[in-house]
Amino acid sequence: MIPSVSIVLPTYNRGRWLPAAISSVTAQTISWWELLVVDDGSTDGSLDGLPVDPRVQIIRLAHSGNLAVVRQEGLSAARGAYVASLDSDDQWEPDHLARAMACLERNPDCGWSYGRYDLISEQSEPIGFRAGGEWSGQSGNLVAALLGADQPIALQTVVVRRALAQEVGFDRRLPLYEDYDFLVRLAMRSPAAAVDALVAHVREHADRTTRQRYDAMLALAAAYRRYEQGVIEPRLRRTCRQRARYMTRQYFARARADIGALRAGFNVLRAALDRS
Repeated sequence: MIPSVSIVLPTYNRGRWLPAAISSVTAQTISWWELLVVDDGSTDGSLDGLPVDPRVQIIRLAHSGNLAVVRQEGLSAARGAYVASLDSDDQWEPDHLARAMACLERNPDCGWSYGRYDLISEQSEPIGFRAGGEWSGQSGNLVAALLGADQPIALQTVVVRRALAQEVGFDRRLPLYEDYDFLVRLAMRSPAAAVDALVAHVREHADRTTRQRYDAMLALAAAYRRYEQGVIEPRLRRTCRQRARYMTRQYFARARADIGALRAGFNVLRAALDRS
């Protein structure tokens, strides 16, 4: 039987938090899901204690460190009518999937939904947000809000109709920010429906991927140039150009004293501009 929703959970050496993430899946108020745990070559034994459940499938990959590759492997294997994403250090509220699927059933013109999230510490205590505006629960066309960083959306809160998610896919050229890129291109293809409820808890910690690399800023700058070609409004085209310049300046400001990082950044930029 085909599951109602496929959950893609990428992981790499997350033994400390993976059990809690998986527990937040098994605690969902709907039961017919499949969980695709996509392992990027973990070496810490974190997969040894996974629950024995026919709904849980492990996809083992050689380590690449490229989250877009890992997420795409899970997305390609998804069979459910909907696809959801959960990172291995984060957690869901028990009614997340039920709320999202009901919301999309009520809004057949929307290809995806998203909800509110908060940030938690290593000890699972609530903490403040890093950046971005306050969550407003905006539905409809979110391209301008995402390009302008006016609406904070976490991939962990997003549920997408599978056909649309697989059509959009994750860009393997982006070594980081692949989740943001996916959301922008998703918004370019379909309006969204907002779920006005707290549905996910995103954990902040020293090893979080977004803290580890800044050479990927050049790849994101190239992505903004691609977004510019996909929007018509002059205001949005200007926003894309401005953010491309900002990301490029930020990268060079941080990397100017690091020759190794400069070389890595140019390699990333070449890959990002390669349209083959």
